[in-house]
Amino acid sequence: MKGRKLHDLELLLYMTVRSSFFSIQNTDEYFIYLTGYRIGKKSQEIDQFLKSFYEFLIKDNPEFNFEKRDLHLVVSFLSGFKCNSLMTLRGLLLRFLQEKQSENLKLVKDYTKKNKLANLIKEYSKF
Repeated sequence: MKGRKLHDLELLLYMTVRSSFFSIQNTDEYFIYLTGYRIGKKSQEIDQFLKSFYEFLIKDNPEFNFEKRDLHLVVSFLSGFKCNSLMTLRGLLLRFLQEKQSENLKLVKDYTKKNKLANLIKEYSKF
């Protein structure tokens, strides 16, 4: 990753690993930072990715009735403790990237034009 610009998909995962670079301590702060980034980026790709990720979490956890909850609240609930929330988010994102439904998202398609998704998953599974 040295000497090159991170793709938006990589950034979503990178922020969970190197959160101190962004002054982030938990998923609440992660999503606040990400909201500012998305507004500045003026791109719908991240929004589409997060919407699909949210739908994945709802489908994967039907017993909790997450439909009326914000994404950051869903992730906070699933992590149990705020101190573990970034680690939980990373794990959930990696699981989502392994699902077929993520392959059709523009953010993922753009990333896989030049990179292998399996390598990204493997790299961030180490942490």
